[in-house]
Amino acid sequence: MSDIPATPSDGNQLVLAVATFANMKAPKLTEATAQDDLSCYITSLDVGLDQATITDERLCTTDVFEQPGRKTHSLSVTAIDNTNSPDEAEFNLAVETLTEGAVMDILIRRGKAFDAPLAVGDTVRIYRIKVGAKVDVPHEANSTIKSMWKLFIISSPALDVVMAA
Repeated sequence: MSDIPATPSDGNQLVLAVATFANMKAPKLTEATAQDDLSCYITSLDVGLDQATITDERLCTTDVFEQPGRKTHSLSVTAIDNTNSPDEAEFNLAVETLTEGAVMDILIRRGKAFDAPLAVGDTVRIYRIKVGAKVDVPHEANSTIKSMWKLFIISSPALDVVMAA
């Protein structure tokens, strides 16, 4: 079993900001054409899930059982920020797209080269979000200027759905 292949994550993630899908659980490729590709701006994509525990105590036992409870999905991104640089006008899409209060769908496709066109049959995750405030990432030596955004998830995400025509 040690010869099982693994897909590298570097270069194999696509992140699109899409206006909104009519139905996130049945996304259409045509709806993803009006989008912003943030893949090459994002330096860190933090997708999280916290699931609460429901305690299931019973009089007939000294054991305490558990049931899965509510889920809290979370999403935040860190991206290149070229504000005030000579590249601002042409290369600042993340800052221009992720404006505080904006509502959009974030589509994430993993396992295929980021520059491979989104296609019918691709498995994706879609999160409807409202953008939080832009926060400057502290200066580091030998680094680039970056900013971070918390993306507030405002509806149930569509996890591992297949792109349709």
